Amino acid sequence: MEAEREALLIQKLAELLSSPLISLEILPGGMEEWAIIDTIDKDKRPTSEFPFLYSDGNLGVPKKVLYKLYLAATALLKSSKSVPELSMNCTCVILLANPGQQTALNARKRLVQNGSLDPAKELKFTEVLFRGSRECAKQSILWDHRCWLLERVYPERLQLDELNCDQRWKTIADLEALPDLPPSTLIRELSLIREACESYPRNYRAWMHWHFMVDIVNARLLLHPDPSEVYLDILKQEFTALRHWIDLHISDHSAVHHLCSLGRLFCDLELRYLSGSYDVVPWNATNTTLVNHALSLIASYPTHETLWIYLRESSVLLPTKDREKLIEQIAASPMAENHLAKRFMEWSSTFVTARTEKGVHASYRSDARSIDT
Repeated sequence: MEAEREALLIQKLAELLSSPLISLEILPGGMEEWAIIDTIDKDKRPTSEFPFLYSDGNLGVPKKVLYKLYLAATALLKSSKSVPELSMNCTCVILLANPGQQTALNARKRLVQNGSLDPAKELKFTEVLFRGSRECAKQSILWDHRCWLLERVYPERLQLDELNCDQRWKTIADLEALPDLPPSTLIRELSLIREACESYPRNYRAWMHWHFMVDIVNARLLLHPDPSEVYLDILKQEFTALRHWIDLHISDHSAVHHLCSLGRLFCDLELRYLSGSYDVVPWNATNTTLVNHALSLIASYPTHETLWIYLRESSVLLPTKDREKLIEQIAASPMAENHLAKRFMEWSSTFVTARTEKGVHASYRSDARSIDT
């Protein structure tokens, strides 16, 4: 009887996870603790038949309940491979409890491949996991699974070649075919990435997914000489969002690096469409405004190393005279005694020498790498 009850609860939880959820949260404790909380309406308190908290699209799963069902689902999955619906239910529960479970992800891939599971629905399911669980937000194989699904849902490819490869953003080794995602999907993915990074700070794998999305936008602009304002607007909106993100997350090195990379991409786009009538570069994406933004943050938080790295990366594309003025400005300010300021000025001198030796045609990508040495 207990096994039948657990199988029924696994099915109920899987159905909830596959429904349009507004929010998902793994709650501390077990069903008993939540069943006696007075602030929860009696008809919405968890019971043995429905040990979850669900209201208007908001789902809470007590951790003790989840892990008990996880053990049951893991055992049940071994005998459910020939039953698609049961396999889907078990893997839903397993991945919520343990998003790094490769066996469960492989089972869901097989369900997609044999037509038992709609890849678009699976994208929605993984989005629920990313938005609802800190552990899910950081899992590399779950992000890989999402990329695989995007390629299944959008089979059209953007294929760059050596002639139209933008060396300042991508290398020849990066010329893999990319899925041609529509603007609405790109915007949704970028929003999901920010939520995942909010849930799990310094989320390296989520930022890799961010670069993948910008690769797609850049490839689309490269392959279409007449650029779509929609795709340019995506980059502009993302640039503004990243600037605001750094205002709120002043120690996020990854965000700083990607913001400055996007700034360099805008410089390339401006050169590419110089003869057109397009307003390519937003007002807040110029080299000077980036440097000023970094300086304003340093004035408030002078001991944060990430902000000095921001200043270094944003000053890469400044003309030599402007960079020299920047160094003079810092040297004459009270912050000159800051050891991070001294390191910045030492780097600036080294950078100028290295740039001269490389020649003016050195790629921005090489310059960016020199920052981290």
